[in-house]
Amino acid sequence: MHCGRRGGITVSQRVSRTLIMQLSVLEKILRNFTIVLCFLVIVPMTAVGQDLASGPGADTLTTACQKCHGLGPIISQHHDLDGWRTVIAQMISNGAILSDQDADKIASYLATNYGVGQPSGVAPTTSVAPGSNPSVSR
Repeated sequence: MHCGRRGGITVSQRVSRTLIMQLSVLEKILRNFTIVLCFLVIVPMTAVGQDLASGPGADTLTTACQKCHGLGPIISQHHDLDGWRTVIAQMISNGAILSDQDADKIASYLATNYGVGQPSGVAPTTSVAPGSNPSVSR
């Protein structure tokens, strides 16, 4: 009988294999943690980099829509009011949680600031004052 051997493997070899397996698991955990950490840091930074036009609905848009995606896909589109209402209805059917009032506020904000004729992803140079007519060209 060989002391320290079990099935042809020494105790130190078993310990080495166990440590290698544990390090592999720890490496995977660390890698996943790093990915999640980067996501938590980078996603809010992209929101800061987006230049949203100010106005009623901007905060609601940022809060509601960034739960699932960044602002880039939104402000690169151009729709009239009915088009934005359709997009918002699709997002609600995909799981976005919005009251009817917030959905209307966001649709109006987007139609005013990122409607048909606005350049992609660029905030208008002037904002619309509450109560003014957004259909008047700027």
